[in-house]
Amino acid sequence: MKSKAFIIMAMLAICQSLESGAEKVAVTLQEDHSREKHEIAGTSQQTNYSFSIEFKETSSDFPEEIIVRFENKGDGLMLHNFILQFFSDEDSYWGLNDDFRFGVRPLILLKDSIVSETLRLDSFSYQSMKTNKFVSFEDFKKSLLSGNGFKVLGIIGDRSKAQNPFESNLTTRSNMIEYKISK
Repeated sequence: MKSKAFIIMAMLAICQSLESGAEKVAVTLQEDHSREKHEIAGTSQQTNYSFSIEFKETSSDFPEEIIVRFENKGDGLMLHNFILQFFSDEDSYWGLNDDFRFGVRPLILLKDSIVSETLRLDSFSYQSMKTNKFVSFEDFKKSLLSGNGFKVLGIIGDRSKAQNPFESNLTTRSNMIEYKISK
């Protein structure tokens, strides 16, 4: 009961401060996650980073590499648990790369820094979202090639978002890329 009362009181205080014109609480979120500004009770944290992925061009029928890029123009931050999600008509997969995962040791982005990494898709482990079982790269590739195409999304954990009490999602998503299968 105490927590519900506290939340209601906090929401009333926020509404009153907004009605009085105070700018103590302002949250601006953009679709591309490149700029987020949080000002809460006089404290300010500015994160200004972008996270993108793209396929490296190839002459084969299946992309061999993916380029992951982080560009930080704001304060330094630590990111954790990078994964790729592959979506197709037949099945969807999580792609995990232990060398570029940042599970135990975070990816540290200093102010005004760029991190770009080209990763071979055959260096990932793939887990089916349908069966929850790990599959070989060849089975993963065969499954994705059986349809008309697939989409890929990158996700990484950003614990700095926890400083905003209105943020419920502590992950940042990259752009979604699509690979069309020509038959």
